[in-house]
Amino acid sequence: MSSPPMRRPTKASCSPRSSLPSPCCARRRCRMAEVQVTRWHEIPSLVTARDGDDTVKIPMPPRFQEAIDEAAMRAGAVDSDAYLEGWTRGEWQVMEGSAAEAADHVSRELDTTWNNEALNGLVDTYGPPGETNE
Repeated sequence: MSSPPMRRPTKASCSPRSSLPSPCCARRRCRMAEVQVTRWHEIPSLVTARDGDDTVKIPMPPRFQEAIDEAAMRAGAVDSDAYLEGWTRGEWQVMEGSAAEAADHVSRELDTTWNNEALNGLVDTYGPPGETNE
């Protein structure tokens, strides 16, 4: 199960990385941030957002790391190399708002989407409890 795609901002003229702000940003009508999700396979672990010089990182709640650890054990990713190979960073997605607002929004959305049932269901795809697929 993958998370839904992030919504694109309506004001395409704004860019958090441009050297000159667009007219709407100059008047503080909008702020744009870029957001990236770090995952172990499909399981989100960290939301990073940036706007200008600000960077905000929000780790997912502990149940996500517990799910990652359990899935890694079931998948047989018990050595460092196998475990590290599972980590990916998603593409940067542009969103309206400050870095803090965007990171908070995405982390809450992921937490809601990946409720306990969905997270446990995904972990079960890596094998039955107590077994590893080495």
